[in-house]
Amino acid sequence: MKEKIKRKILDYQELFEVMEKNLDKWNGIERFKSSYDEFVRNLKKLEDLKTVAEKKFDEANQKLESLRQDIITRLVPVSNLLDLYALDKNKKSLKKKIDKARGKFDKMSIEQLNKHVAEITDYAENKLNNVIEGKKKENSLEGYGLSMKLINDLKTDNENSIDLHVNLKAEQKAARDAAKEIKKRVKENEKILKNRFKKFMSIFKNTDPAFYEAYENALKKDSSIIKEKKEKDIIKAAEVKKTAPPKKNATTAGTPSKTAVRKNATKQSRKTGTASKTSNFRTNKKPAVKDQDSGGSA
Repeated sequence: MKEKIKRKILDYQELFEVMEKNLDKWNGIERFKSSYDEFVRNLKKLEDLKTVAEKKFDEANQKLESLRQDIITRLVPVSNLLDLYALDKNKKSLKKKIDKARGKFDKMSIEQLNKHVAEITDYAENKLNNVIEGKKKENSLEGYGLSMKLINDLKTDNENSIDLHVNLKAEQKAARDAAKEIKKRVKENEKILKNRFKKFMSIFKNTDPAFYEAYENALKKDSSIIKEKKEKDIIKAAEVKKTAPPKKNATTAGTPSKTAVRKNATKQSRKTGTASKTSNFRTNKKPAVKDQDSGGSA
């Protein structure tokens, strides 16, 4: 169950205490009372559902895994003996079933393992019962060392595993269903608070500020916690960004980009062109003509 939902339920419980302490101030308002009663019904249901939704399954899962390992430990010798029997008696169907599962017990889901064990224990049990009753002694499994005790021990662990798994799945489904119902009830209470409580409580904003403030404080805690979490997330993101290594680009890597090369080439060509024009201008410039005496020789 999400933390936000848990916080909502705690807020409802706190609001419930505030309303109960000030019962004499609002209990005479009939419509307010009916809205409050609906709010409380949802709250009580939420408290019950919360217990179901938060149930932990670690212990049951560990027990199921322990049973699974016990089953595999007992299954290996039984499977090996049945394989020998199937090979000697040319029981192709049994041999195929055993070969298909060989070496895969650890990879099987618990349902697959339970099904496989049930099939081979039923087969072995029928054969052993036939021998005990004096029927078809030529097909005896006892000659291979496969006793009824081996089969019964394996069968008992398998049945216990099936029962535990069925119960575990039912409880997990109940937890998921409870979580869905919690969302529904929270939504209903939020609607009651927004559309009805808020309007009824406006009566006490001026007439009983202490009561009104207590009511508001009970509902503001959730929003303040969400705001605080957002602020922490922003700070954390900023810290990560600050400590992150700078991104490498063409400049920082020491190798000029193609664009930079083109720009430099253009600048260089412009400089070269300007210098050339200036040089030509200076070279082609005519020397200044000096004034000569207008008269001839003395």
